Amino acid sequence: MQFKTQQLLIDHLYDVLNSKKTQSSQIKPINESESKDDQNKKPQKDIHQEQYKYTDETIQDVKIFRCPICSYCFKEWDFYEAHMMKKHNVSKVKETSMVLFKPNCTFCHLQYSNYKSYNTHLHKRHKNKILQRVRKQSSNKINKVVAKKTLFDFKSQDHISLEVDPINDEMSFNNDKDISEEKLQLRTITANVKVVAHQTILFQCSQCNIHFLTNASVKDHTEHLSLDDSECTICGRLFKNKDIHLHMEQHKYSNYITVNICKGQDTQEVHKRILHKCPSCAVHFSKEGILKHHTVCKMSPSQSAYCKICDILISEDIKTSHYEEHNDQKLKPSDYEIVEFKKRKKRTFVRSHKRRKGGIPKYMFHLMQCKVCDCNILRAHYKSAIHFRSLCAHLIKYVCKYCGLVFSNKSINSHRKLHQKCKDLSIRDFTFYDLKTGKKILPSIPVFPKCDSCDKHFITKFEVKRHVCNRYNYLNCPKCDMKLSQTAYDLHMPFHDLVLSNEGLIQNPTIEENPPSSCSVCGKNKINAVFSCNNCILAFNSYDEAIEHCHMHRDLNEIIIDKIECSICDLQFDKNRYDEHKKFHEDFPDAECNHYKMDVFYFGSHNDKWLKHVFGIDCSQDTVDEILKNSIYRHETRVKMRLFHRGSSGVNVYKCEKCDNYIDSNGIHEHYMACDQNISTNNEHNDNSNNSIVIFNGKEDEDYNKKIASMKKFYVLYECRMCHVVVNRKCEHVCVVGDYKDCGTCGLVFNAHEYEAHVEKHKRLNSFKENFMKVILLEAKEQKPLKSKHQVSKFSGMVCDYTFYKCLNCDVCVRDYRSTFQHYCLIDAAKSKCNICDLVFDEGKLKGHLKLHDTDPYFVRDTMFIQSFSPKNYIKNHVESIVDNEISTVVSDDSVTSSKNDFNTHSERKINIYKCKCGLHYLSEATAQTHLKKCKGKIKLKQSKQNCSKCGLHFSPDVLFKHLIEHHGKKDVTFKYEVIQITELVDTKMKS
Repeated sequence: MQFKTQQLLIDHLYDVLNSKKTQSSQIKPINESESKDDQNKKPQKDIHQEQYKYTDETIQDVKIFRCPICSYCFKEWDFYEAHMMKKHNVSKVKETSMVLFKPNCTFCHLQYSNYKSYNTHLHKRHKNKILQRVRKQSSNKINKVVAKKTLFDFKSQDHISLEVDPINDEMSFNNDKDISEEKLQLRTITANVKVVAHQTILFQCSQCNIHFLTNASVKDHTEHLSLDDSECTICGRLFKNKDIHLHMEQHKYSNYITVNICKGQDTQEVHKRILHKCPSCAVHFSKEGILKHHTVCKMSPSQSAYCKICDILISEDIKTSHYEEHNDQKLKPSDYEIVEFKKRKKRTFVRSHKRRKGGIPKYMFHLMQCKVCDCNILRAHYKSAIHFRSLCAHLIKYVCKYCGLVFSNKSINSHRKLHQKCKDLSIRDFTFYDLKTGKKILPSIPVFPKCDSCDKHFITKFEVKRHVCNRYNYLNCPKCDMKLSQTAYDLHMPFHDLVLSNEGLIQNPTIEENPPSSCSVCGKNKINAVFSCNNCILAFNSYDEAIEHCHMHRDLNEIIIDKIECSICDLQFDKNRYDEHKKFHEDFPDAECNHYKMDVFYFGSHNDKWLKHVFGIDCSQDTVDEILKNSIYRHETRVKMRLFHRGSSGVNVYKCEKCDNYIDSNGIHEHYMACDQNISTNNEHNDNSNNSIVIFNGKEDEDYNKKIASMKKFYVLYECRMCHVVVNRKCEHVCVVGDYKDCGTCGLVFNAHEYEAHVEKHKRLNSFKENFMKVILLEAKEQKPLKSKHQVSKFSGMVCDYTFYKCLNCDVCVRDYRSTFQHYCLIDAAKSKCNICDLVFDEGKLKGHLKLHDTDPYFVRDTMFIQSFSPKNYIKNHVESIVDNEISTVVSDDSVTSSKNDFNTHSERKINIYKCKCGLHYLSEATAQTHLKKCKGKIKLKQSKQNCSKCGLHFSPDVLFKHLIEHHGKKDVTFKYEVIQITELVDTKMKS
């Protein structure tokens, strides 16, 4: 015979050996007790079974240690103890008495003469039944494995019942005495076990609505709604008193708990339907399998099978039972509860009274202070012999760079981790006690390392060695007259500002702290300068406020802000700045403000040009320096900046937050542009604590700086494409005949009530001209019948017409008018929808459309005009319009007058325009004759034609360019066109 594994060979040899032994011991008793006739009548096939049957006479009176869980027998205590610890994970096995060996198998009717054969029989024949028996006792399972991911364990208390009823569906024990012995033996080993429970799963009784941590507890409980039930203060669920403290541990992991409602024997089935998913290999295991698998997952792959119904991978151990559940019980994927086996840290229980700031235990904020070494020790760990015996003077001390407290080498690391968890932690959050008396005290002021030459104190000895005496300025403490560096000064002063109260340390109310106001930080000055934005007609109390307002401009248009006008100086402020400005008038009623105006059009230029624009030529340089003395934008305005440290010297040093280098004030913008390219532009920094530190190029300002750089230098206006009147984009415009006026400066048409404001804006802003104006055509919300003609705008600046043509059949949009003739509705063609304006395009056209959205902030759905067309009807109507000469002109006595020039205020000229039957117009007769020879008057749909946006006539591209220059390029001349039809008769006459 051949065997696949070595273990199978060994098992076979044991079977052969045992069969020979039993055969020799059984032949004689059987022959004596039975007659020869009965022996001859016995079938040959039953002889093999008789080899495994024994009588009581052959059984040896041997005492053994029997496992109360799986019924294995052991002769020696060491083997029994090892079995309980290894197979059943019992952490501590208590001594138990030996019992007589019983040959009857617990699971079948066979008998064995010795315990070794009995154990071999259990291992080979009933391995699966033993595993099922252990699983059915899951609530009392003896498990010492700490479940770090999906499950957590707790030590059982004295009042937790851990009785295990014998579970055997095939055969029970022979008598009640044997059962009681096994129960008693099991109790002796369950005095110190750990109960396994799920992190986020509870089991609820359907009768009394009490929740349990394990499924077997639901099945075993008999009292429904007793008086000792407890309610969870977090989720409001009912529990037994013995389970409430374990349930509170569940809330440390999550407040979202899944509840399975169980009814009697259904609890076991519910428990079987919980699958535990390994996040590394995505295989699903049972509760026992996942605990064994997670430790070896990365070292060896697990054997798995694919379930087509659940669409998951399941372990080979549960494959058979899982398939049976689908086939026999008709379970669906929704009947299973999948728990992901995550490795996570316990979530701090914030609701507990033992927690404090940031979920950190309260004892971490109680410090004992030793008066000998001035070190701080945790109150929970203060019983140190070296401090009690005053032998700590030689200890090396470390100063915390966050709060200034002094710790020993062992305590400084844990204290630093505390600061990492709580970013805003300060010494006011701690409570200090005297090490000897235990009374509350104020913390002693730490003594920082000092330089013997200059008597200046630093935080570390390394800074003492590194510094150069008399090179850097120092700060004097006003309380103790101690010379300190800037960092040491910031840590030293809070110790003077503390007083002792019953609640702990609070800030001393007798010491006045004068934080810098917005004016002092942003550059309030002695000259009382007020700055205003001419574009928004908004005033500011400081130069920095005005610069940050300019950063908000995305174009030259006015930013709509609620304003309050000052009755004294007639300036308009927003609400917050008005209160500050009003207080200035109340404090100094006779003082006058110097008013400086700025135009956002000039913002973004070099700082020298910008200052010259703001202050003018007449303002002296000394006055400008005095006004901008404390301004952080004194040297550069094109980058967002923030004040990091306020000094007293009035000197600003600039630090790039991205590369952590100090930059010269004249090269801030250049460094900002080159910082990403790793071009070194750093400046040698003078470590003077009296200087103010201004930081820029921070990560949070990245988008802000991009918007500053992409500001559009033009004024945006909106014009109705029907009546040519400038309208407010936010209002619903209705085309009606009214009192309209055209601007003599830019040529735009306005309503009478808006005309004066527009003219005043021309006078107020020098940059408000046609060259820097952008007009966007809008669609009217409503069109009423017009009795007279509208005025036509004579604006010659930038006009944006966001018109799209939408096919009625396939909803595809095209950008220009000519594409409508070449459009074909293809059903299978790939289409893409713009997620910004919801228009549909051919797949290749969407990329260019999205680029317009990125580059033009005004290219939005509100400014678009969608015109529908049907491919066949549209082409047919267009052909008829060419034949019938249906163009947008007014014909009177063979003369055509441009509809764009219905009125003229300047000189008029009459010119001839020559037209072919194909619809094209030409400026000279000779050019028209040359075209007629090739065209023959036929209408060609694919012929290149362009419509003049001024007069509506059709030209070829090269002729249209000349037409625009000659006929629409002169503002003081209005042309009247006489259209002459070129026919074959004319052509024949010319030939003759």
